[in-house]
Amino acid sequence: MKKKFTGIILGLTFCGSAISAGSANFNVTSVGCLSRGTCYVNIQPATNLTTCSKKGQIRFDITLPGSKAQYSAALAALMSGKQINAYLTDTCINGFPTPDWLQVQN
Repeated sequence: MKKKFTGIILGLTFCGSAISAGSANFNVTSVGCLSRGTCYVNIQPATNLTTCSKKGQIRFDITLPGSKAQYSAALAALMSGKQINAYLTDTCINGFPTPDWLQVQN
């Protein structure tokens, strides 16, 4: 039982150190979609809030609930010159982070 407990503690410690997701404000410099159903938002500054290897873009799987609305909000931010505030996750699409939530800043 002691070995099992120690293994669980070590596993939780290792997993906890790999997660670095968080939220920040970003300028939207461009938006677009790829033919395979992935949309993207180029952001400035590049993020350091994720373990994804590519940091200058947010990716959306447009088939997931909420992704179309998030992409639309980012497009509205670009068109109005506003910033977005996004909580970026460690779930990556082609090396780019995906958002848990995204909002346009006033």
